[in-house]
Amino acid sequence: MTYTSYKLLDVFHSIRLFLVNNGLITGENVYYHTYPDTLQDGDPFFVIKLIQDDRVMENPYMLNAKQQFEIEFADIVKDNIITKMDKLSSTLYAKRYIPYTKDGGMSIADELQDGQQMPLQSMQNQDTTMQLKVNAFTIFDMKVLETTEVFVCKALLTVSQNVPFDQQTYNKIGKIIPKIND
Repeated sequence: MTYTSYKLLDVFHSIRLFLVNNGLITGENVYYHTYPDTLQDGDPFFVIKLIQDDRVMENPYMLNAKQQFEIEFADIVKDNIITKMDKLSSTLYAKRYIPYTKDGGMSIADELQDGQQMPLQSMQNQDTTMQLKVNAFTIFDMKVLETTEVFVCKALLTVSQNVPFDQQTYNKIGKIIPKIND
């Protein structure tokens, strides 16, 4: 994993896959930045929104990328929200890392075209050399959506990761012949 292969959209996808793989929600009920047009049969859903993307050079070889996301969970049952967000918090801190998942080359245009979501990828697309470190998870607001009876709880998730820059590669030494001078 190098800087040129690091994508912010992959971070969204990694969080989404983390929610699904840990039994918190089905993949069809996770949205990026917007609420669904209608609640399908009262199904609960998550919305992931980017708040901040901060990238800082640690040294000439490494970049530290830190993101903050607003994670919203919505349901028509108020008590389910508190239970679900508490389970998410416990899961994040128990695991401490979210596996970084590559998107398989999909572009943002492919992702957002006609409101479609990125299909869930299998575990084979996870980059085991890089993980998103969970720095903080703070639940901070609960309200009712206007003109609906849907309760929403908001939380702030902060993750970070060190990403190496591409490095020049050199040919290996092919053959060493010792020469002894008399």
